[in-house]
Amino acid sequence: MTTRRNGSLNTLRKILLFGLFGITLVIFGGQLFSTEPPLSVVFENKNPDEVFNLLISLWMIAWLLESLLEVLLNIFKGQNDGDTKKFTYTVGFLLSLFIAMAGVRTLDVFFTPNEEASLLQQKFFYFIDVVLTAGVLAGGSDSIHQLTQTFRSLVLSVKQSSEDDARNQGNDAGQDRQLGTAGDATVEPAQASTPGQEGSVVNTG
Repeated sequence: MTTRRNGSLNTLRKILLFGLFGITLVIFGGQLFSTEPPLSVVFENKNPDEVFNLLISLWMIAWLLESLLEVLLNIFKGQNDGDTKKFTYTVGFLLSLFIAMAGVRTLDVFFTPNEEASLLQQKFFYFIDVVLTAGVLAGGSDSIHQLTQTFRSLVLSVKQSSEDDARNQGNDAGQDRQLGTAGDATVEPAQASTPGQEGSVVNTG
């Protein structure tokens, strides 16, 4: 019984892999031989606070999903643990897909298809966004938390680098002004004349 089940799972995995590979080839071939221009997206510059709000929202949704899956684990507790975990993972990913299709997505926050994109290309972008968001949510709140911490460290590093550059530029400008002032002070005594020197006439008689 176990051997037959494992064989069925392996067959299902192979079908899934070959199906994904076939879909990828079809999409790539369609893009390659299509008369329409390939899909391109426009990046929208976002404030770091907006990105943090997105990550916090995703973390909250993932936490709620984990709470629901914990309830499912308790309901099916006592059965085969391996099958129960696979079942909850599958349910979690399906629920994540539903949430993404309902409007909670990640790519469209940062990217939008260009105006020349066809309806098919826009739907393909939507499909990729839904699958990616579902994968992020199904990964759990811990993964999103780590992503948030990584983004926070990156923002702080960039901010510190910008402040250091601005401080160095300010110091260079101050040194240039000091050198200019010192140069003016050096030239002025050479141009000055002693009292009574101007208009003096040497009497040779």
